[in-house]
Amino acid sequence: MDNILEIQNLTKAYDDFTLDKISLALPKGSIMGFIGGNGAGKTTTIKLILNLIHRDSGNIKVFGLDNLDYEKQIKEDLGVVFDESSFPASM
Repeated sequence: MDNILEIQNLTKAYDDFTLDKISLALPKGSIMGFIGGNGAGKTTTIKLILNLIHRDSGNIKVFGLDNLDYEKQIKEDLGVVFDESSFPASM
């Protein structure tokens, strides 16, 4: 496995925005950040990688594994911190 993350022709359409055919490869050992303006598709891309929302088309592999077929294993091995917490107020 040369790439830790591979995205090919990923598309997700909303009423007012379309993430259209993005592709990227992140080599093993790399550090990457998603940088862009509000509404650019950063959170959508991360949610698609984690299979928290369903893509319209394209392929995603994490650790060389298809993110649809190996969703549970990928989520066990991957850590993500979003900008907004979803913890209950009592915590």
